[in-house]
Amino acid sequence: MASMPSDLQANIRTLLERVGYPNSPYLAEILTMVASPQELAWMTLLPATAAEVSKRTGMPIEATEASLQDLFMRGLVLVKPGSGETPVYDTPRGSGTFVDLLLFDQRYRELGDRFYDLFSLFFNEEEVYMERSPERLPLRVVPVEERIGDAREVLPYERVTAILTTARRIAVEHCPCRQRERKCDHPTEVCMSFDAVADYAIARGIGREINVAEAQEMLRDCEKRGLVHQVDNTDRPSVLCNCCSCCCAFLVAINRYGQDHVVARSRYLAEIDQDACIQCGTCFERCPFGAIAETDSGGYAVTAARCFGCGLCASSCPVEAISMQLVASEDHIPHKDPTILRS
Repeated sequence: MASMPSDLQANIRTLLERVGYPNSPYLAEILTMVASPQELAWMTLLPATAAEVSKRTGMPIEATEASLQDLFMRGLVLVKPGSGETPVYDTPRGSGTFVDLLLFDQRYRELGDRFYDLFSLFFNEEEVYMERSPERLPLRVVPVEERIGDAREVLPYERVTAILTTARRIAVEHCPCRQRERKCDHPTEVCMSFDAVADYAIARGIGREINVAEAQEMLRDCEKRGLVHQVDNTDRPSVLCNCCSCCCAFLVAINRYGQDHVVARSRYLAEIDQDACIQCGTCFERCPFGAIAETDSGGYAVTAARCFGCGLCASSCPVEAISMQLVASEDHIPHKDPTILRS
């Protein structure tokens, strides 16, 4: 990237400090692709109301409000939750929010491959090495529903059907990871959001509304493809992703880079009935975590330390020799509100 004026460099650094990567050359270039120098300067004034930005810049209030709304629609600013009647605008905090808000937006495709290449370089050279706290894992694996054992043990927020049927609104967006990495031919429009997050996606035009039946059919297709269900790690999920092991930021961090404390496991662990197993190897090929290994006798066994309880092995076993065993209590799933993005 060509050299830039010092004030522009300072503004970019300020914004990147907020997402945790002040020295990232890749995110810096992305910012210059998606916003003008003047817009980047305005963004450094946030958090603030439109009136406060207008006072500091000398720009008329009507023009200020229009500019901030435009930045909102482009995913460059958010409205802080609880702002009330007078919106308080702010820039994304944290790299995950920054990346997703831009990659969800299909309008940025006009920027070409360079836009997505920069995000891929950022992930594979910088973000994948970030330290994660095991107490604050962002996503949790949800098992394939029909392969869970006793239904009385299953919590509502572990059942994809219950998550869908209790949602006030469902939207579907294009997977940011699959658009960034472009390593498979799985469909991209498979990331679901619910309620307030769905409201945000639809308001911005980055998601389209679907009904429960459409969502269920989409999930069935994802399961057939071997995609892993993941929700935000709370008892009130606001998103449901369908992830591949070749593109997903979280699965790649686990499988390619050997990272620990990336996503939370489900409360279930796969178990193979050796007497029923016909040694076909389907589960071995299907497991997205490499948790199934061949035994000395030619059969297959689950490596508990690598199993995340997604259930894809059980759902594909032709003789139903694999069951999902409950191994964690209810308090394994945090009881908290999901992150809300207000439209």
